[in-house]
Amino acid sequence: MFDIGDLIEISLFHTSRPLLATVQQANNKLLVLALDHPAEANLLREGTRLCLRCAAEEGLYVMETTVLKCSDRLFVVPKERLGFQQRRRSERLACNFLGRYKPHTSLEEMQRAAPEEGEVTYITDISQGGCLIRTKQILLAGTAIGLRIELNDGEPLFAEASVVRCTLAKDKDSRKGAYEVGLKFTRMLRVHQLCLMRLLHELAEAA
Repeated sequence: MFDIGDLIEISLFHTSRPLLATVQQANNKLLVLALDHPAEANLLREGTRLCLRCAAEEGLYVMETTVLKCSDRLFVVPKERLGFQQRRRSERLACNFLGRYKPHTSLEEMQRAAPEEGEVTYITDISQGGCLIRTKQILLAGTAIGLRIELNDGEPLFAEASVVRCTLAKDKDSRKGAYEVGLKFTRMLRVHQLCLMRLLHELAEAA
């Protein structure tokens, strides 16, 4: 973990907005990382404390460390003790997010679509492997969709998903739609996998 090419989410203790970086070099003692957005380099200085997160199939690895050197978008940190936030892939956590979906739409097409495009939906629970949505439309099992989930921090999460089941909702909340649809995530960018893992940890902590 924290190997060359891994995408890393960075939390700075003086700002709530996470940064993204990619591991450029790694050995037993040090990591060299490059920020994805060079304009954010001014946020890092020697001595800045960081929390690094790296997503894996089995969960989220976390490391608290300190910037040793930085030059433009590159910076060096020592490898510190790893923490591990395990999350079972099937563990579903209750949530309440607004979203939109479009049948037979790829991840890239969904990202290019305007925010108001697609059918409105409500995400009522979510896991690493999928989510449950409410919709006014019947969706047949096996239907592929593009999904956009609006998170509370303002950054949407995008995924390709496949319909597993579609049933009548038990409650009568017509605003959210008459149907509950179980979705399985089939494709998601690494940056959104990281975002999802962090979201699941936050939901679990708040439960």
